[in-house]
Amino acid sequence: MARPASVEAYIELSPLAVQPMLRDLRRLIRESVPSVTERIRYGMPAYDLRGQRFVHFAAAKSHVGVYGLIHEDSDVPPDLEPYLRERSTLRFRLDQPLPTAALAAAIHRKAARFGESG
Repeated sequence: MARPASVEAYIELSPLAVQPMLRDLRRLIRESVPSVTERIRYGMPAYDLRGQRFVHFAAAKSHVGVYGLIHEDSDVPPDLEPYLRERSTLRFRLDQPLPTAALAAAIHRKAARFGESG
């Protein structure tokens, strides 16, 4: 993949099969916490809140990874536990729908830790 200059470019440069899920994640993050700022960091979409890293995501061959939203050492929401890999990586298979309600709840919980009401 060419080095994208924006999140929109990242999505457009991604394989067609993964683009809908990437758009859904972008929309979910931005609607859940309108004050996030987005940019490309480490070659993937990244979101900051109040100047701190908040969450980022990336397309892979058979899944989309979401990084930094939850951590295995904290309270892992039961609805997201099946997707947790490594310490703070959520992996969502392309052939299954995103658990949007569980993701939105996790985004709001993390935003609250940043002092945001979302």
